[in-house]
Amino acid sequence: MALSTPAPSGATGTVEVTPQDLLRARLTEMVAPCWAVEGLSPSARATVVTLAVEMTPEGQPRAETIRLLRARGDRYPADVAQAFAAARRAVLRCAGAGYDLPADLHPHWREVEMTFDANAHVM
Repeated sequence: MALSTPAPSGATGTVEVTPQDLLRARLTEMVAPCWAVEGLSPSARATVVTLAVEMTPEGQPRAETIRLLRARGDRYPADVAQAFAAARRAVLRCAGAGYDLPADLHPHWREVEMTFDANAHVM
Protein backbone atom coordinates (compact mmCIF):
# COMPACT_ATOMS: atom_id res chain seq x y z
CA MET A 1 0.00 0.00 0.00
CA ALA A 2 1.30 3.46 -0.84
CA LEU A 3 -0.31 6.84 -0.47
CA SER A 4 0.06 9.44 -3.18
CA THR A 5 0.50 13.10 -2.41
CA PRO A 6 0.78 15.97 -4.86
CA ALA A 7 4.27 16.58 -6.16
CA PRO A 8 6.15 19.64 -4.89
CA SER A 9 5.40 22.85 -6.77
CA GLY A 10 7.06 22.93 -10.15
CA ALA A 11 7.30 19.14 -10.32
CA THR A 12 5.08 16.83 -12.29
CA GLY A 13 3.59 13.53 -11.21
CA THR A 14 3.10 12.29 -7.68
CA VAL A 15 5.31 11.42 -4.77
CA GLU A 16 4.74 7.98 -3.28
CA VAL A 17 4.50 7.88 0.51
CA THR A 18 4.79 4.36 1.87
CA PRO A 19 3.67 3.08 5.28
CA GLN A 20 7.35 2.88 6.16
CA ASP A 21 7.73 6.60 5.40
CA LEU A 22 4.80 7.44 7.67
CA LEU A 23 6.10 5.20 10.45
CA ARG A 24 9.60 6.69 10.14
CA ALA A 25 8.14 10.20 10.47
CA ARG A 26 6.12 9.18 13.51
CA LEU A 27 9.09 7.49 15.17
CA THR A 28 11.25 10.53 14.43
CA GLU A 29 8.75 12.74 16.26
CA MET A 30 8.88 10.46 19.28
CA VAL A 31 12.68 10.08 19.44
CA ALA A 32 13.74 13.65 18.61
CA PRO A 33 13.03 15.11 22.09
CA CYS A 34 15.56 12.69 23.62
CA TRP A 35 18.35 13.38 21.11
CA ALA A 36 20.69 15.40 23.31
CA VAL A 37 23.78 16.80 21.62
CA GLU A 38 24.74 19.44 24.19
CA GLY A 39 27.35 17.18 25.82
CA LEU A 40 28.97 16.13 22.55
CA SER A 41 32.27 17.53 21.36
CA PRO A 42 32.04 19.80 18.30
CA SER A 43 33.54 17.10 16.08
CA ALA A 44 31.12 14.47 17.44
CA ARG A 45 28.23 16.85 16.69
CA ALA A 46 29.45 16.96 13.10
CA THR A 47 29.29 13.16 12.90
CA VAL A 48 26.12 11.75 11.38
CA VAL A 49 25.31 8.23 12.56
CA THR A 50 22.76 5.72 11.32
CA LEU A 51 21.73 2.94 13.63
CA ALA A 52 19.45 -0.06 13.36
CA VAL A 53 17.29 -1.47 16.13
CA GLU A 54 14.82 -4.32 16.44
CA MET A 55 11.50 -3.48 18.09
CA THR A 56 9.12 -5.70 20.04
CA PRO A 57 5.44 -5.78 19.03
CA GLU A 58 4.83 -3.57 22.10
CA GLY A 59 7.05 -0.85 20.62
CA GLN A 60 10.03 -1.46 22.90
CA PRO A 61 13.49 -1.24 21.36
CA ARG A 62 15.60 -4.31 22.02
CA ALA A 63 18.69 -2.67 23.53
CA GLU A 64 20.97 -5.57 22.65
CA THR A 65 20.13 -5.20 18.93
CA ILE A 66 21.04 -1.51 18.59
CA ARG A 67 23.98 -1.32 16.24
CA LEU A 68 25.84 1.26 14.20
CA LEU A 69 25.26 0.89 10.47
CA ARG A 70 27.27 3.82 9.15
CA ALA A 71 28.77 7.17 10.04
CA ARG A 72 29.66 10.29 8.05
CA GLY A 73 32.04 12.99 9.14
CA ASP A 74 33.79 10.47 11.34
CA ARG A 75 37.26 11.96 11.53
CA TYR A 76 38.01 10.11 14.75
CA PRO A 77 36.66 6.82 16.14
CA ALA A 78 35.95 8.57 19.45
CA ASP A 79 33.59 11.00 17.67
CA VAL A 80 31.66 8.12 16.12
CA ALA A 81 31.47 6.35 19.47
CA GLN A 82 30.26 9.51 21.21
CA ALA A 83 27.60 10.28 18.56
CA PHE A 84 26.43 6.65 18.47
CA ALA A 85 26.16 6.52 22.28
CA ALA A 86 24.00 9.67 22.28
CA ALA A 87 21.76 8.23 19.54
CA ARG A 88 21.42 4.93 21.40
CA ARG A 89 20.49 6.75 24.61
CA ALA A 90 17.85 8.74 22.73
CA VAL A 91 16.20 5.59 21.37
CA LEU A 92 16.13 3.93 24.80
CA ARG A 93 15.24 7.04 26.84
CA CYS A 94 12.21 8.01 24.78
CA ALA A 95 10.84 4.47 24.57
CA GLY A 96 9.23 4.65 28.02
CA ALA A 97 6.50 2.00 28.04
CA GLY A 98 7.00 1.53 24.31
CA TYR A 99 6.69 3.67 21.22
CA ASP A 100 3.10 4.25 20.18
CA LEU A 101 3.19 2.51 16.82
CA PRO A 102 0.38 0.57 15.12
CA ALA A 103 0.66 -3.06 16.20
CA ASP A 104 -0.93 -4.30 12.98
CA LEU A 105 2.00 -2.79 11.05
CA HIS A 106 4.70 -4.38 13.24
CA PRO A 107 6.20 -6.23 10.25
CA HIS A 108 7.00 -2.77 8.79
CA TRP A 109 8.71 -1.50 11.94
CA ARG A 110 10.11 -4.69 13.47
CA GLU A 111 13.54 -3.43 12.49
CA VAL A 112 14.08 0.26 11.91
CA GLU A 113 16.97 2.43 10.84
CA MET A 114 17.39 5.95 12.17
CA THR A 115 19.88 8.60 11.16
CA PHE A 116 20.98 11.09 13.78
CA ASP A 117 22.40 14.41 12.63
CA ALA A 118 22.96 17.23 15.13
CA ASN A 119 22.18 19.75 12.40
CA ALA A 120 18.97 18.06 11.23
CA HIS A 121 17.97 16.11 14.37
CA VAL A 122 16.70 12.57 13.73
CA MET A 123 15.73 11.27 10.30
